Amino acid sequence: MKPTDHTTERIFLLDPYGKPLSLTALDSPPLEPGTGPFAERTLVRRTTGERFTMRYVPRAAGASDPGLYALLENEIRIGVRLTRRLGAQTYPDELARLVAYDADGEEPCVVFPAYSDEPAAAFAGQLLLDQQRAFQVSLFRGLDALHRAGVVHGGIGGIGGLDGHADGAAVTWDGDRVRMGGFGRATLRGEAAPPLPAPWGAPERRGSGHPAHPGSDIWSAALLVFMIATGKRVEAMDHGPDLDVGGPALRNLLQQAFDPEERSRPTAAAMLARLRAEPLVLAAQDGTDQRFAEGLRRYDAEVARRTGPPQPPPPPARRFPLRWALIGLVLVIGGLVAAGLIAEL
Repeated sequence: MKPTDHTTERIFLLDPYGKPLSLTALDSPPLEPGTGPFAERTLVRRTTGERFTMRYVPRAAGASDPGLYALLENEIRIGVRLTRRLGAQTYPDELARLVAYDADGEEPCVVFPAYSDEPAAAFAGQLLLDQQRAFQVSLFRGLDALHRAGVVHGGIGGIGGLDGHADGAAVTWDGDRVRMGGFGRATLRGEAAPPLPAPWGAPERRGSGHPAHPGSDIWSAALLVFMIATGKRVEAMDHGPDLDVGGPALRNLLQQAFDPEERSRPTAAAMLARLRAEPLVLAAQDGTDQRFAEGLRRYDAEVARRTGPPQPPPPPARRFPLRWALIGLVLVIGGLVAAGLIAEL
């Protein structure tokens, strides 16, 4: 990829299956790098108008930090694997989707859809109960797909890669679903994994060279779920959070997710099964969950008192048949007439 000064520049790339693909740049190359060492441009597919975000390593940034090229190459490697393993037509929305790449140009690049979601951490303690459930289901659905493809993310809750949000967030939220990016530091299962600091890094990931295991992603994802549900800061939770803070539903959901042994933690599929079986995980801040539960109990009791079970309708009033009323009237009149006649006699 060779940026020029023309806003209608054609960018020639490869799709994840190795087929040539060209997109059109809508803007000139930025004079300054974007967030961090990576620059961004907006591309468009002329035939559909669909927009994409291209992130690349500027020459100056690559010269000062050659490791950026390795980061981008791994982004391509994981993106290609996910597309080919999961299928382009059935690719889950929860995973950032590699559209195209150029690994051999002067300024190598990756291209992703122009997502409009926000960092998940910004919603800590802010989501309603149904939104929390949607967040949890979407997060573990994405992780399940990732792990089925043999990939371990290794950076949930931390800084992402080229496909993450503009501020580096690896997990984002668009109001309906989670999107997981930051695959520049992802590894295949069993590969030597780069270190990830506490608290987001599981205990086994805090050193170098540990074989990548899906259980480390479960630790990080569970910590993110806890933070979103409770709104509490997690920086000092090196050994995992106190699950009693979040109430029984949250405790049941995250049971064993912070086990010191990675193989003892539940799988992403097991977490999804728990979500199907559990009621909504209530938000809890500063112990308000008990008061909230008491309020719900009183509300339900009042609704039951006011509505209650349906009462049978009162029995209809007995009606005196009309014909008997007429007969009675005739008899009364007849009796009066007879009484008058007798009086005259």
